[in-house]
Amino acid sequence: MNKYAMNQGKINKPYDCIINWRVNQICNFKCVYCDSSRNSINQYNRYSDRFEYFFKNTDKTYLICMTGGEPFLYPRYVELCEKLTSKHYLGVFTNLSSNKAYDFTERIDPERVEFIYCSVHIEEREQRREVEDFINKISLLKRKGFNVVTPIVMYPSVLKRFNELYRFFDNHGIILMPKIFFGYYRGKHYPQGYTRKERNKILLYSKLSESEMQRAKTYYGPITLNVQQMHGFYSWKGLPCKAGKDIIKLESDGTFTRCVTDKERLGSVTTGELRLHKKPKICNAERCSCPSHGLQFAIGKPKLLLEKGVVREFMLYRLIKSYVKPIVNKSPAAKQIFRNIKKITVDKS
Repeated sequence: MNKYAMNQGKINKPYDCIINWRVNQICNFKCVYCDSSRNSINQYNRYSDRFEYFFKNTDKTYLICMTGGEPFLYPRYVELCEKLTSKHYLGVFTNLSSNKAYDFTERIDPERVEFIYCSVHIEEREQRREVEDFINKISLLKRKGFNVVTPIVMYPSVLKRFNELYRFFDNHGIILMPKIFFGYYRGKHYPQGYTRKERNKILLYSKLSESEMQRAKTYYGPITLNVQQMHGFYSWKGLPCKAGKDIIKLESDGTFTRCVTDKERLGSVTTGELRLHKKPKICNAERCSCPSHGLQFAIGKPKLLLEKGVVREFMLYRLIKSYVKPIVNKSPAAKQIFRNIKKITVDKS
């Protein structure tokens, strides 16, 4: 199989298309690596009836992957899921902090839920003293027959203690799935900021997690595809992609678009219209904003890119390290300048 085209055949599932629906933009957590906020205003709740009407009256069957924000904060969320699963299938991305999860396990048929993606967010949970609550809810979901995935963001401070965290959750029957961190931490841009040792550690645990989840016959998704993003950014520009045909994006205001990167409008729940592509369409994006989907739905080998700013920092640091540092070693002031530059540049060693 071509590893760069993981989903080139027809979707071998009981649904016609995958819809990634951002149901809201609010969250009760304040993770340092996320832009959602408990202070955000969910201005699209007024469209909830139209969402229900659209999915009830469509002649297609969808896998509706619900994310946010935090989906469980959506009004009447469990009731909404109950209505959707009468005809469609669900995937849920959640921090699993809401006690509505208990109601969910009682009212929703696990056969209609492909997976529940329960993000660990360990530092936030420890601060809120809710680690045990998370473990109990995961155990309940598993007992009820739901497919549960437990990703954890490889934020540098989390990565340092990941060996300990992996053992702790493994002792409770929970397999942690490494997820790449995108952003800045102490002057470094990630994922390019990971050192070689850190990248090897992430890859090792990704393979271990994938093996354990296969053994447990649990949905595990593209774990090793995710870690490939450590080495740069992907671009499928000029190559065909099934986004818009086999997978689409649904915004919280009811607008259907081709994908996260390509904002081609395909319809809206407010008009009841959705125009899916009949065949793969050429990607025009300079850089894919969701490489995990690109690696599954794009056809062909992508280019590996680095952001210009990251490249400039990298080249500057290498230049100073190779040529300038030996010259300034005798000067304490110059040494301090070098240390300051190193803090704001990307160390790829």
